[in-house]
Amino acid sequence: MQIILTLDVPDDLVEHAKLANLAEWGATKDKTDEQHVADFVNSLKLTKEHFNLADQTPLNGLYEVGTETVLAHTGTGPSSGARARLLAGLWNALLTVVKE
Repeated sequence: MQIILTLDVPDDLVEHAKLANLAEWGATKDKTDEQHVADFVNSLKLTKEHFNLADQTPLNGLYEVGTETVLAHTGTGPSSGARARLLAGLWNALLTVVKE
């Protein structure tokens, strides 16, 4: 199936997209929940140190509407919110087309 999407993207998100790198799907090796949490804590710590963030920051991500079901976390860094918004727009545009 070939899908062609037409998107109306706000200018600020276009600018964020221009600065982003290509992405790929990935998965960690098998770990316990505790090991995954420890890795996540370390990732948050590294982001906080790199960007000199406050102790409390929002965790941006992609969630199913009206639920707390996490589709993807995009992080706590300065571009994380824009990336989550871009992903949500792309996700929703794709679902709109395939569900027609």
